[in-house]
Amino acid sequence: MKINDKLMPVLRQAVEATFKHGDWLDFAMYTGCKDIKKNQGLWNALSFGNSSYGAYVFDALENVFLKNGDALDILLKMKVIEKWIERNEPDIFHELYESNNYVPPLRPKNISPSETVLKALEEADKSCNSSDPQSAIDRLHTAFKGYLEQVCCKLHIPYAEKSPVKGLYALIHRNISKANNQENDENIKNILQSFGGAVESLDTIRSTKSLSHPRGLLGKDEAVLFINVIRTLFHYLDAKMK
Repeated sequence: MKINDKLMPVLRQAVEATFKHGDWLDFAMYTGCKDIKKNQGLWNALSFGNSSYGAYVFDALENVFLKNGDALDILLKMKVIEKWIERNEPDIFHELYESNNYVPPLRPKNISPSETVLKALEEADKSCNSSDPQSAIDRLHTAFKGYLEQVCCKLHIPYAEKSPVKGLYALIHRNISKANNQENDENIKNILQSFGGAVESLDTIRSTKSLSHPRGLLGKDEAVLFINVIRTLFHYLDAKMK
């Protein structure tokens, strides 16, 4: 994320709430901006708790960012800043620290999902953006199952009302492979079969490792993997609905 009108106030608040004298000295050393040490107004406002401290923080940050192009990255790597942003600005935290961990969420283009599917996707995205991927598992499972049922309807594939996710995926996979002459392409076949193995585990994971049936929650990294598998399949299937 670049420094902009959305980010700068968050950085000012984070620094104002967390930085002590030693943090400022560390930041000055890391960035090579010795002007910080000479900013008597900043030091006085920090020492005496003056109401003007926020304004001095803003000016000091702006000055450092202008002089050192790496200053933002340096600031964000300071643990006190990272923890404050995670606790107080989860959406910003996701953009700054976690956005590259996730496959982008689905924005359906070629099929119109039901209200239930859209609501479940929205709730799952909120959990991901709040650094709580474990809470997204149940909602993503609901969205994925509902989406697969709608794909079956669009492709005129009959399915049982209580079909599990793995059964729905298998029906769709066979239909798409046949329609796109992929049955003899071993590379594509192997990839889709590998995803089929992952899909087979989704019902079990949702039933035993999510907040829906918490018998021991999935680890955070494994929850992100679960989310990325489902999102990847969402994107693939949506592309095939053209």
